[in-house]
Amino acid sequence: MNLREIFDKYRQRFYDNVGDGVLALEFDDFEQAIADYEKSKWKTGFPDLIEGKDFSDNVLAEVEGYTDPQVMCLCWIASENDGESGYAWANCYGKIDGECEFDDNYNVIRWTEIPTTPKP
Repeated sequence: MNLREIFDKYRQRFYDNVGDGVLALEFDDFEQAIADYEKSKWKTGFPDLIEGKDFSDNVLAEVEGYTDPQVMCLCWIASENDGESGYAWANCYGKIDGECEFDDNYNVIRWTEIPTTPKP
């Protein structure tokens, strides 16, 4: 289903519930609202580290050189020489709760939290 079909489906449901002409819902407005929402979920910079740990929760990241989003983790690498300490991204290779591996110099363009499902 493309964006136009989704818009038409929900617009019809809206009109069925509140009546025609109550709100002028235009496709361009809907399309922009979806685009703005999608952009707002993605962040640049670094995620927070877990309190008391030297790594973050796993996140979904857009990584330079990859076509699909990657499950990544941000880690703090401490060194006895402060000039060598710093943050590094590590790949979890699709394992949402998996451990990460330092095996490349990843350039994360943007990232978003991995949605969680409420436990019953």
